[in-house]
Amino acid sequence: MVAVAVGLLLQGPLHRAECVRYILSVEDRFGFRSGWLAQVEHDTFAILDVSPGGLFARAGFRSGDVPVEHHDGLGAFRVALSESSAGHWSEVTVIHAAELADGWPRARVISIPALSSR
Repeated sequence: MVAVAVGLLLQGPLHRAECVRYILSVEDRFGFRSGWLAQVEHDTFAILDVSPGGLFARAGFRSGDVPVEHHDGLGAFRVALSESSAGHWSEVTVIHAAELADGWPRARVISIPALSSR
């Protein structure tokens, strides 16, 4: 019983750590840098920099965009990058960090093109 409780408590942090590890591993391929922004209530994972002319810039991402979903924006962002890496178009919902307080009405859905196999 204790092992199950400990496993459930660690599931969230372990999932977040795996998502961040994967996202950091593909930044160069997509043309962005990501990391944690200090926010009023808690740190927020965001796109910190977008390479001019890179895939993310062409897709419409901006520095300061925060991946969001109703339950897990970080996980959804990881899945979208994985799908694109596998050759499929994907989408991710983002809100710019400066607009987080305004909530979901400011959210934008951005399509991430499939990466070519070359």
